[in-house]
Amino acid sequence: MSGRSNLYGLDTTYKIGAGTTLKAEAARTDTDFGGAVREGNAWLAEVDHQSTKLQGKVYFREQGNGFGLGQQNGSETGTRKLGVDGTYKLTDTVSVGGQAYRQYNLATSGIQDVVEGKTTYASGPYGAHLGFRHASDDLGGGSTKTSDQLTTGVSWLTLNKRLTLRADHDQSIGGNDNASFPTRTTFGADFKATDKVTLFAQQEFTNGAGASTSTTSAGMKATPWEGGTVNTSMGQNLNENGERVFALFGLKQTWKITDKWSVDGGLDRSQSIIKPGNYHFNVNVPPAAGASEDFTAVSLGSSYREKKWSWDNLVEFRNSASEDKWGVLSGFVGEPKDGWGCSARLQLFDTKSSAGQSSGGTDSVTGALRLGMVYRPLHTRWIILDRLDLLYNQQETAGVKNDSRRIVNNLTANFKPDDRLQVSLLYGAKYVLETIDSKLYGSYTDLLGTEGRYDLTKDWDVGLHASILHSWSSGQISYSSGPSIGYNVMKNAWVSLGYNIVGFADKDFSAANYNAQGPFIHFRFKFDQNSVREAVNWISHE
Repeated sequence: MSGRSNLYGLDTTYKIGAGTTLKAEAARTDTDFGGAVREGNAWLAEVDHQSTKLQGKVYFREQGNGFGLGQQNGSETGTRKLGVDGTYKLTDTVSVGGQAYRQYNLATSGIQDVVEGKTTYASGPYGAHLGFRHASDDLGGGSTKTSDQLTTGVSWLTLNKRLTLRADHDQSIGGNDNASFPTRTTFGADFKATDKVTLFAQQEFTNGAGASTSTTSAGMKATPWEGGTVNTSMGQNLNENGERVFALFGLKQTWKITDKWSVDGGLDRSQSIIKPGNYHFNVNVPPAAGASEDFTAVSLGSSYREKKWSWDNLVEFRNSASEDKWGVLSGFVGEPKDGWGCSARLQLFDTKSSAGQSSGGTDSVTGALRLGMVYRPLHTRWIILDRLDLLYNQQETAGVKNDSRRIVNNLTANFKPDDRLQVSLLYGAKYVLETIDSKLYGSYTDLLGTEGRYDLTKDWDVGLHASILHSWSSGQISYSSGPSIGYNVMKNAWVSLGYNIVGFADKDFSAANYNAQGPFIHFRFKFDQNSVREAVNWISHE
């Protein structure tokens, strides 16, 4: 982990008709892991309809390679996807549905097309489905991998609704070389032993042009007490390259001590019992079943809630084949008085490579303390936001230690002299101390900026901004300036398009305002008189 990880976003849902909603999301993240800066954007536009007979949606989403703080689904990273899916209920027992989508791999320019339809029957304890699927992967250079399949399945709920038996089969009838959709047969059973414990077992066989596999898994899912869950399973994966037997165990518990205090804890473990003896064709691809490596993870957290403030804490430890890592997180958000909000967040991580320093492993210690303040009374022409970050990062490889300490403060004041004009003032200050190859380097950099915006009409405004970045140690001065035009796309949300005639880039000052030369787009929110808490959360989680 690093000293800095920021998330900015827009998430809006509108009802556009009976049972129909429009959802739009836009997000950006920038992270700094030991000096390696990652930036990325993500978009989502979706129209969803829910009624008695019809459920469906049309969507477009994109997730850049650099987007995210590590919590995203890896299969969606660096992709653009557009599609439609839905289900229509013909009768009380019969429904038809399907989906169609195209997904672009932004890194390789590959394209995946999938179209499938299905008819489902459900009556009492019996269920069945029959459908078709076409999947095609265009890998470029004239290479295409295709599978055309008939899909079918049945299920039966028996033993006084305690046992569910199921079987599914996907049969390729024209092409069977799409790695994501081989011919597949699955048998499964779920047995509700008690009201809180369910036993499960599943056997899966696949047969494709690239590989044939056999995967067996069995385990237990339980809620042994209020607020707690337990998951255990045993799996065996067989393929041409060998055999792997793995065990998974997980425990989660939340305990509400009082109306204000609650604690939670977790335990997750994956252990290989037998590992394949043969090679992996691509070591960067995790195994088809089980975790990519053995690990044990333990966490303990607590939360305290008052009417106008809250405090959350988490301690976690993870031991794996590649590294040992522990972390401490603590966050506070409060509103000491009307119009005032404050927040604090502390993060500490210590990571030690299992390879050891002598074998080229890297050990690291990172820490970040963030303090935030907002001033926004009910009736005021002034809004003030301030955030102070204290960041520390240390890395050691083969006995060579490098560390970085940064103090960064960003102060923004917004003044609205009348109903159509507003002026913003920004001052940022950063002091950096770095030790590189046993040499100490220090620098001080500050940023002074201003922006004015004028409402042309109820929905349109224009603006002009300018800023100066001054690096005092080197004596270097950089400028950023340009006009923009904004449009009120919905209540309390604007989108602005602009162009910086001159510009610069700085990882600590460029996150909130785009200062690089060239075109840019901004999403902006208006904090109304009831949104002080939202402003505090924005400072705390940005």
